[in-house]
Amino acid sequence: AASLEGSLFLRSTWTPVELRVRGGISPTRFFTAGADVDHQRHDGERTSQWIAARAGVRLPFGFVASAVWRKGTAVAAPSIRSDEAQDVDDRSVTGAWASSFFEVEASYSSNAGFRPLGYDQYPLLPAIGPSGRTNWVTVNARLALRQWFVIDGWYSSPQGTRPEGQPPTHSLINATLQSRFLPTYRSGIFGLKLQGSIENWSPGAIARDGAGVPVDLKGGTYWRMFIGLQIGAFTAYYDRYNVAGTRRTWYVPNLPIPAYASTFGVRWEFRN
Repeated sequence: AASLEGSLFLRSTWTPVELRVRGGISPTRFFTAGADVDHQRHDGERTSQWIAARAGVRLPFGFVASAVWRKGTAVAAPSIRSDEAQDVDDRSVTGAWASSFFEVEASYSSNAGFRPLGYDQYPLLPAIGPSGRTNWVTVNARLALRQWFVIDGWYSSPQGTRPEGQPPTHSLINATLQSRFLPTYRSGIFGLKLQGSIENWSPGAIARDGAGVPVDLKGGTYWRMFIGLQIGAFTAYYDRYNVAGTRRTWYVPNLPIPAYASTFGVRWEFRN
């Protein structure tokens, strides 16, 4: 019904000391609550410290609800001496409902303003502009009218401030057919999985160039296809990205997403 955990790490040059304390309580199966306290001492007399509290309730008719609040300060990159601690004030509320064939989860999150780091591996995107407080709406859903056929996906969109570094609105939908053909192969020796996916994001700003000018991120829609086959100890799969051959959009300038890129593999186990 209750737990308490503490840890102390003495390790890297950039974060030589890290102290964590975690506790939780669950007096009934209908309610849980917990809290985390984290203190980190970084190189250059910098510190990160925050407290996170969370609670969840299980309601009648398949409903559940939870909330999380994290408050404090954090250093995004302790290995960079010029990176100072920033205020952290993140809150989220989540509600979900599940039945035998349908599940849906919706969350509303509010994140404090942040100064993210640029992409060091991409010289054309040396910086990301600071953002103000951003409120996010995220929805996840799963529909399984048949045991062998499932449709699932998620959708996320910011309300108000749209931070740089990621698409403002992002979504993904999967349609999966997965069957072991038990009426024919009752031993479960056979398995087939077919999946099609659609990913979409809206235009935004991915980062800033050396002059501080925002670099546009174009909107795009991409299709993906997956085929998997299992016969006993033999498994093979084929996964193709960007099935439609879209070439006009990218995440990083001058690095287009390849058309018809694919991966495949075979695994065969032999046991005595």
